[in-house]
Amino acid sequence: MRSDTILDNVVRDHPRESMISARVWGVRAARWFMSAVAGVRRLTGCWAMNSTPTRRRFCAIRSLSTANFLRIYFCSLLNINRSCKVLTVTALTQPPSPAGSAPDPLFTGTVAPGFQRVVDVAASNISAGDDLGFQLAVWHDGSFVVDVAAGHVDRDRTRLQSTHDLAMTFSVSKGVLGLCVALLVEDAALDLDRPVADYWPEFGAAGKESITVGCLLSHRAGLPAFERVMKIADLLDWDLCVSTLAAQAPVWEPGTRHGYHPITIGYLIGEVVHRISGLLPGEFFRQRIGNPLNLDAWFGVPDAELARVLPRLRLAPAFDDDGWRETLMASAPTFATRATTNPLLDDLDGPAIWQADIPAVSFVSNASSLARCYAIALGGPQQLISPETLHTVTSPVHDGPDHVLRDQASRFGGIFQMSSPRQPMLGPTSFGHDGYTGSIAFADPDSRTVVAYLGGRPELRPTPHSRVTRVLTAIREAL
Repeated sequence: MRSDTILDNVVRDHPRESMISARVWGVRAARWFMSAVAGVRRLTGCWAMNSTPTRRRFCAIRSLSTANFLRIYFCSLLNINRSCKVLTVTALTQPPSPAGSAPDPLFTGTVAPGFQRVVDVAASNISAGDDLGFQLAVWHDGSFVVDVAAGHVDRDRTRLQSTHDLAMTFSVSKGVLGLCVALLVEDAALDLDRPVADYWPEFGAAGKESITVGCLLSHRAGLPAFERVMKIADLLDWDLCVSTLAAQAPVWEPGTRHGYHPITIGYLIGEVVHRISGLLPGEFFRQRIGNPLNLDAWFGVPDAELARVLPRLRLAPAFDDDGWRETLMASAPTFATRATTNPLLDDLDGPAIWQADIPAVSFVSNASSLARCYAIALGGPQQLISPETLHTVTSPVHDGPDHVLRDQASRFGGIFQMSSPRQPMLGPTSFGHDGYTGSIAFADPDSRTVVAYLGGRPELRPTPHSRVTRVLTAIREAL
């Protein structure tokens, strides 16, 4: 019988065997498997089952008998490439790499036919040294076509990245906060054209009485930083933060400029959510999105999930060798400097922050749950936000200079970043937010697609970042 016919028969007769899981084999089977592969490697010069770097980690095995395992195994040695409905990829081990070289990335997760090149391109980020590890989830037409993790979570490369790991998403959080705002608009509980003071009376002090919710959402209210000196611990005090901002005067005439509000936007919009719903943003998110969809995602991680959260990697010592950041900050106005140094955002990490409600930065999730958050704005059974509401909250209101970031122009629709030369996403209707570590999450209504990429290596240089651009280009081609 031909080897490809054998493979077809095995997959047909064992439909549940079209997914891989090292856990099913157990430690003994895993050791036996790797010993067998090592032997083949010595004979053939091939590390795993197929000839291409990523395809070799894909196969159709789950709970196979020894005979059926060997059939598929030896078919793969003949370089047979057959597709199953969904393939699950699991890394068992990795050969040591020479000191200083990028490791050969190994994967865990699922990928649908037609999207394998997306995973190959994402892998190139690790091989090229642009990332240490990542999670990537792509939701299309109501289901996942990619949900993978690869690489490592530490610079010493001692622990592999998993799709189940949780990470603080930093400014990607702002997009999730925007989804909460969209739900209030959907409920007709929030009108973006009304003054913020209608919902939060104390906010009307110091010349802010006419600032609308829409102006506040789009970083145009002139409150990019706290005036008083703040410590990281102060960010855990909700009442202190919102009362401080309510008493402040804008640093520019509201509505006349756009300037990114790195931290303050979370408290400003979060307090509007609080005043309308009676819930802090973390509670609102869990009640309306997180719990109904059973997501591994929180503004404020519960104690039981803390062990899954990955500490973020620090910037490499040589990060600013060419002095671009120092030069940029030296020429910035005081309010722009305070926006990123009061408090110093480099210190935002650790259990106290992961468990806090700091809506601009403290959202903790994995890529798959993050993607499902945005899926509530697309058609299908999970849809919670209508096209009319989506148009209201994502209509572009700014496309031009940013008086806080200063290094490049930005395009915003409400609190959402919109597709732009700075962050192309998938198309003109894409909306979402990027964040520290080179991460991004967004939805593209035109292609009915959500993308969530959580990178592992810190990156503060101006976007677009090549590692994200490569992946998005591959996704466009696959769609």
